[in-house]
Amino acid sequence: MAIYQIKNKLFLLVSLLVLFSSIGSVAQKLVTIEEAIELSIKNNPSVLLADQRIAQEKALLPSTVNVNNLDVLFQSPTGQDQRPSILQTIAFPTVYVNQYRAQNVLVDVAGIERSISINNLKYNVKINYNNVQFLIEKEKMLTKFDSTLVNLLKVNEVRYNVGQIANLEKINGEAKYKTLQNQLLQTRAELNSVKFLLSNLISGKPEGEVFLPVSNLQKSSYSLSQDFQLSFVDKNPFNSLFERKRDYANRLLRTEQHRTLPSIMFGYFSQVTPDPALYYRLQFGVSLPLWYWKYNSLITAAKRGVESANTQIAINKNRLTTEYASALSQYNQFRESLNYFENTGLKQSAEILRASEQSFRAGSINYYVYLYNLDQAFQIQLLYLDALKSYNQSIINLNYLQGDI
Repeated sequence: MAIYQIKNKLFLLVSLLVLFSSIGSVAQKLVTIEEAIELSIKNNPSVLLADQRIAQEKALLPSTVNVNNLDVLFQSPTGQDQRPSILQTIAFPTVYVNQYRAQNVLVDVAGIERSISINNLKYNVKINYNNVQFLIEKEKMLTKFDSTLVNLLKVNEVRYNVGQIANLEKINGEAKYKTLQNQLLQTRAELNSVKFLLSNLISGKPEGEVFLPVSNLQKSSYSLSQDFQLSFVDKNPFNSLFERKRDYANRLLRTEQHRTLPSIMFGYFSQVTPDPALYYRLQFGVSLPLWYWKYNSLITAAKRGVESANTQIAINKNRLTTEYASALSQYNQFRESLNYFENTGLKQSAEILRASEQSFRAGSINYYVYLYNLDQAFQIQLLYLDALKSYNQSIINLNYLQGDI
C-alpha cells in the first residue's frame, strides 16, 4: 500500500510539472506590484463585466417613464362614418419621478459593485504576487541546501569507499537528499502554479506572457492604531453597497405609496354635428384606486424590503468587524513571529551553520550531528520565509477589510 501511495504522489508531481512546463517557454515580464494591479484592472474580464452591468442599468433609465400605450379608437356617431378617438392614461407624475430615482440608485449600486470587483482583483493580485515572491525565495533556499547536501554526499562517497563511514551513514545522507529533492520538486510545481494564477489575473487570459515580481520578498510596512475601532472598516465598499440597496428599497416604498394616487386620463374624439364648434371634443378624467388591498399589499412588501435592507447592513457591519478583529489578531501573531526570526532566529541559524561546519571539520561532532544541525539551520530560515509571507498577507487582509487595498 505504501509503495502504491508513493507511486501516486510521484505521478501527481510529474503531471503538475508537465502541466506547467509550457510556462518556461513563454516570454516572461518583470512587473512591480503597482504595474501588476494596473494591468489587471485593464485586462481582467471581471472589470469589463462590471462596466457592462453599469451600462445595462443606465440603459434602463428611460424605461422608468413607463407610460401606458396610447389608445386609438374608432367610433361611428351617426352609424355611417368611423371617427377616430384618442385616449391616454398616465400614472400620477410622482410615480415616474420615484421610479427614475430608484433606477438611478441601481446605477450607483452597479458602480459600487464595480469597485468591489476591483478591490477583489487587487486583493488576489497582491496575494498571488506575495506568494510568487515567497516561493521564489523558498526555491532558492532549498536549492542552496540541495547544493550543500550534494557536496556532503560526494565527501561521504569517498569516505565510504575508504572505509571511514558505515553504509548506514551513507544511506542516511542519501535519504535526506531524496527528501529534499521531493520538497524542491513540490515547491517548483507550486511556484509554476502560482505564476500561472498571477499571470492569468494580470493578463485576463490563460495564455500569453508570464508575469514575475520585479523585487524579492520584503517586509511590508503598516501603521496600526493601538485602539481597535469599528470605524476602521467604514470605508469598506460593502458598507456603501448595502446602504445604497437600502436607499433603493426606500425608493421602491415611495413608488408604491405614490401608486395609490389617481391616474390621469385625457384624450379627444370627433363627431358629426351641425355645429362646427363641437366637431372636436376633449376628454379628461382620473382613474381612482378603489381596490386598495392591492396597493396595501405592495406597500407592506416594500416596507419589509426596507427592514431586510437594514438587517443586511447590520449583518454586514458585524461580519466586517469580526473579520477585522480576526485579521488584526493574525497580524499581531505573525508580527511577533517575524520579530523573533529577525532578532533571534536568523542569528541562531547562521551561528548553527558556522559552528557545525567548524566542529565537523575539526572532528568534534559526527556526521549525524552535523546533518541534523544543517537541517535545523535551514528549517529556521524556511520558517522565517513563511513568517514573512504570512505577515505580508495579514497586512493585505487588513487593508482589504479597511477598503484601502
